Amino acid sequence: MSTINLKFTAAVMLLSLFLSPAYSATGSDAVINADQLGSAVIQWGYDIKWEWKANYINTGHAREVFVDNQFSVLRIPIWGNGDTDRGHPSEGVILEDEYSMQLEAIGNALSENSDVILFASKKLKGDDSFPEWTKSSAGGPIIPEKYAIMLADYLEMMEDNGFYIDVLGIDNERTFNEGNITTSRYKQTIDELEALSVSRGFDMPLLIAPETYKVSSADNWLSWLETQGWGDYYDIAGTHHYPNQWYNSSALGDFADTAGDKPKWHSEVHWGINDGLLNDSEKAMRIVFDCFDKGFSAMTYWGYPFGDDHIKLGTALTRSTAGAKTAFMDDIDGTSLNLGELITRAFREDNSMTVWLINNSSNAYQNYGFEVQAGTKLIEGDVDYTLWESSGGNLLETLGTAPKTSGTRFEITVPQYSIMVFEFDINDDQQPPTPNPAQWAVPPETIDGNSVYMKAAEAEDPSGVEYYFECTKGSGNDSGWQDSPEYTETGLDADKLYAYKVRARDKGPYQNQTAASAEKAVVTRGILPGMIEAENYDAGGQNVGYYDNTAGNAYGDYREDDVEILSNSEGYAVYAEAGEWLRYSKTLTEGTYKAVISSTSSYGMEALLEIEGQEPAGVSLPDTGGWSNWSETIIEPFDIHSSGEGSVRLSITQGEGLIDYVKIIRVIPGTIQAENYAVGGQNEAYYDNSPGNAYGKYRSEDVDILSAGDTGGGFAVYAEAGEWLEYDAEVISGTYDIVIRSSSSYELSGSLQVGSGEEFPLILPDTGSWSTWEDTIIPEAVISEQGECRIRLSFDEGSFKSVSVNYIEFVPAAEPADINEDGQIDLLDYAILAGQWQLPVGTYSADISPQGGDGVVNIADLLEFAQSWLE
Repeated sequence: MSTINLKFTAAVMLLSLFLSPAYSATGSDAVINADQLGSAVIQWGYDIKWEWKANYINTGHAREVFVDNQFSVLRIPIWGNGDTDRGHPSEGVILEDEYSMQLEAIGNALSENSDVILFASKKLKGDDSFPEWTKSSAGGPIIPEKYAIMLADYLEMMEDNGFYIDVLGIDNERTFNEGNITTSRYKQTIDELEALSVSRGFDMPLLIAPETYKVSSADNWLSWLETQGWGDYYDIAGTHHYPNQWYNSSALGDFADTAGDKPKWHSEVHWGINDGLLNDSEKAMRIVFDCFDKGFSAMTYWGYPFGDDHIKLGTALTRSTAGAKTAFMDDIDGTSLNLGELITRAFREDNSMTVWLINNSSNAYQNYGFEVQAGTKLIEGDVDYTLWESSGGNLLETLGTAPKTSGTRFEITVPQYSIMVFEFDINDDQQPPTPNPAQWAVPPETIDGNSVYMKAAEAEDPSGVEYYFECTKGSGNDSGWQDSPEYTETGLDADKLYAYKVRARDKGPYQNQTAASAEKAVVTRGILPGMIEAENYDAGGQNVGYYDNTAGNAYGDYREDDVEILSNSEGYAVYAEAGEWLRYSKTLTEGTYKAVISSTSSYGMEALLEIEGQEPAGVSLPDTGGWSNWSETIIEPFDIHSSGEGSVRLSITQGEGLIDYVKIIRVIPGTIQAENYAVGGQNEAYYDNSPGNAYGKYRSEDVDILSAGDTGGGFAVYAEAGEWLEYDAEVISGTYDIVIRSSSSYELSGSLQVGSGEEFPLILPDTGSWSTWEDTIIPEAVISEQGECRIRLSFDEGSFKSVSVNYIEFVPAAEPADINEDGQIDLLDYAILAGQWQLPVGTYSADISPQGGDGVVNIADLLEFAQSWLE
């Protein structure tokens, strides 16, 4: 119903009810939720109804009050009181001289701060508070039409002097005046004043009501006004609330509820000076804090500046809260405002925080903590405080800085009988977590052969931390951002180098990242037989994965440690010299092997190849006539006597040169474990119908490998129709019985081919159960291939059938002429034949022809023996 003065609109529109949150302190710390704010922007008012206070403004203190101390409301009197009806002797007449001191004060205030809100309020003088001509009798009540004229005269006079009243209170503590402005008289007065503003052309201010002495009376008056449907006859809910006998927090809450979303003002804040400085201040500040809790936005002091040290606290309270909003806070005594308990309240303006603490008790709080919960924000800079301690009736003031224990917490010892105010800034966290760069707690290491585990050093940040593990070498996967500082990557290729870095970032809106950690490399466990690339030595550094005579990688390729690695046409090679060695972790399979070392040197080298558990093999690596000329040196067949985890170590004992690779090759005759197929992947070393190792054992490619469950344990390959596997081997030509160990619930046909030679067809049987294993023998298979080659085991395509294969064993076929089976055909065998010559029909070891024997040793057996001996 009223025209809102534009100067006041911006401030008023922001004010609404502060909702009390459900929030608790954690442990004994005080907790400040800097993001849980009230909606009311706090303003403070200075009252010049006492003339000496107007004179204070007029004697050089306007800047102190309205700039330095940040008062933004000026409460000014509307006279008309006393025997002379001061300033308003009759209708339409106003004695402007009676307002000269106030007009001067208004001018001085606005000259320092043009945004000061002018709040005009009726001046009391008991039963002489209103001019006689505005009342129906000497004892009242007012005549609304007449009183409206007096108010119009006042507003016109102010505008004639260039001052526009922003807020108008037409009554003040009706308990102590004769006006008896009931809700009905109030409405009638406002109706008349609205009409006069139109007819006489002055601006209509915002209206504050009812400004009663007790808050319970204010609530009753306001409730009745609302009940009558006249809620739009006021803009601001105003009341007085005294700190001593009339303190009533419950009634204050009821008043705030009745006012609803309208701004609420405590228009006459009293700060007693009769009960000791600490007690007076505790009571006054309790009232102020209670009003703030309930959404009040403006406080107008009565009697400021008050005497003694009271003014120090009053001024500090004004300066620290003006323009701020309440921030929810809880402490060890909860959120209550009980006298004698710990009372704390927090305020926020932009990123500036203020925390007030009152401890009017004999309790002292040692190293009391304050935790600031501000989302992504941290305490920036120092936490400054002012401490007032009670001493002999005075408050001794001390300035200091509270120590921070983290980016969101500070602590201090709170003395007994004291008041403290803390001031600090909070700002968006744009700092990455610590440590920065990120660090390793556990550098990448192999687990389960083809998996790699790593752990970052746990980082810290108030917003929380997440981690990113980046695979920088090899074909591994990045982790993506994750909460855990641990990362395990599975399904990696065997015998391959993978390198990783880790970064951390906070969970704030800026997601501040650390620099990446140092790159750490790891080599997945390789399989023997197989290829050992020289540069893929074990991780762990000097004396673990290698020993190198000099620090640093002189060529700077591939890895960041002390081994000299350089690139070549095939990838990388290692430069090594006498006294240096390289170690390679491998999964060993027992059997007979040969080794091939690829090297180049202009000097020649002496080397030592050591396979864990076996005798070292010394080897001379030749002078190749130039660093670009490569040569393969063979170490003749040797045995590995046990299977399982082990290692290979290559040491240079003399000379220097480049090492490209060491190749360990299975020698046939011997046993090939099905899971030790060649390196090369799909269509090169195997063909598998489906991606991935369905059982996850031993290797990570597409071949399905499971625990065998056969005698001797180990692994087996699950294969389907249409699939094949290839194996690298060094083959000695000859005749073999080829044994294939398998289990299946199907009968599956296929073939075995050695090198480019003949294919041997085979049928693997239905063994009746996947846990029942049987041998299938290809007898007397003649293998013409000699030297290094590939052996392929393939299964015919067709309807779905499958099999588990444990191993393929090449057993030299028995030589009939080796009668005593000592591996030699010699005179000892001939002697046995001679001793059994033409004996009666029976079973004889020299009965070697025809195959299977005929019961006698005769000329046929002699001819077979002679032919074999000659071959």
